[in-house]
Amino acid sequence: MIRPLSLFPALTNDLYSDRFDKIDKLFSHLTGVKPLALPSESYNLKKIDDRHYELIISVPGFTENELDVSFSNGQLFVVGDHKEETPKKGEWLHQGISHRSFSAQYSLGKNAKIQSAELCDGLLKILLEYEIPKDEKVKKLRLKKLRKMSLKN
Repeated sequence: MIRPLSLFPALTNDLYSDRFDKIDKLFSHLTGVKPLALPSESYNLKKIDDRHYELIISVPGFTENELDVSFSNGQLFVVGDHKEETPKKGEWLHQGISHRSFSAQYSLGKNAKIQSAELCDGLLKILLEYEIPKDEKVKKLRLKKLRKMSLKN
């Protein structure tokens, strides 16, 4: 059995926006008003089998060169840094796709291994494998049936 994964991203764009996001979330929690800040990068976690999982992170508009994915001590780091684009002909009537850079951290645990990572159609897919050492696996004990049990002092 695998322990639950802690995959809640800790996102920070810079010092001030992080503070604003925290204040915004606290205010919306206290008042019930929808937060002003944009939600963090969306992700899905899919269980493939008892040892394999797929983490899918939405990164629309990013290319392979604009994403940096690293893994160390059970922590997965994903950084997206949009390069400056040269203006193209025509004018935007609506721009709903975020072009902001981001930084996300996912706590996967010490038993996680990254099998692969690929970018396809704005989705970053990361295949994870969990290998639990024998000494950390749950051990079931076999109970012996006794004939009579005495409760004498």
